[in-house]
Order: sequence, then structure tokens, then C-alpha cells
Amino acid sequence: MEELKKYILASLSCDFGVNGVKTANSVKDLISLLKSSQGIEFCMENSFPSLDILKVYESELLASGVYLQGKYSLENPNLVIAFGGTIGIHLDGYTVCQVYGTNDAQINVFGNDSSIAMVEVHGDANVFVQQLDESSINVFQKS
Repeated sequence: MEELKKYILASLSCDFGVNGVKTANSVKDLISLLKSSQGIEFCMENSFPSLDILKVYESELLASGVYLQGKYSLENPNLVIAFGGTIGIHLDGYTVCQVYGTNDAQINVFGNDSSIAMVEVHGDANVFVQQLDESSINVFQKS
């Protein structure tokens, strides 16, 4: 845990991230920081942390809705963060979902009913969208 904190602190310059990492007491705390709006923005824009570092904590990340590799099919999630892998997301009803993808993630979003999804992709991530009924899926391609 201390090695991970040192690695992260060496890469951060914003007060929010530095303070959050310094006060983290567990990997779960660090994952919560990653899943915050500032954490997601920093990680996606900077391809941070490396996949090698993330893979060490893959089971904890998976339990928190952060995907690195493999294939997954999700029903009505609220937040999905994909650093890789193939993620099928099925939305219905009045579900609202935020999706972030980077590296080589393949994100497939299927919207039904009045569901809404905002999908932000970085790097080489790809998105496939299928909208039915009154669903709305917005894709934002970042560099």
C-alpha cells in the first residue's frame, strides 16, 4: 500500500489528489479517489496509472466497477470505468449511466426505454452504440 501511495504521489500535482492519497488508509480508499470526478478526469487524460500497476489490484477494482481486461456484460450500471477489455452495457427503464473508457477498451452500449448514457472515450478506446425507444446515448471522444 505504501509503495502504491508513493507511486501515485510522484505523479500528482493537484492538491485534491495529493491530499486524498495522503489520507487514504486502504486500496479501497484509493479506488474511491480514482472514481471521483476529479480522479476519473486525471486518470483518463493522463493514462494513469499504468495497466501493470492496476493489474496488481484487479480483484479490488473489479468489485468497484473498474475493468481492465476480459469480457463483461452489465445491466443498468450507474458508473463504468474501463481501462481495457470488452464491456457490454445494457440499459433500460430510466437508468442513467456514466461510462469512461481508455487504452484499448471496447465499449458496447445498448439503450432501451428512456435510459440515458454519457460515454467518454480516450486513447484507442472504441464505442458501439445502439439506441432504441426514447433512449439517449451521447459519446464524447477525447484525445
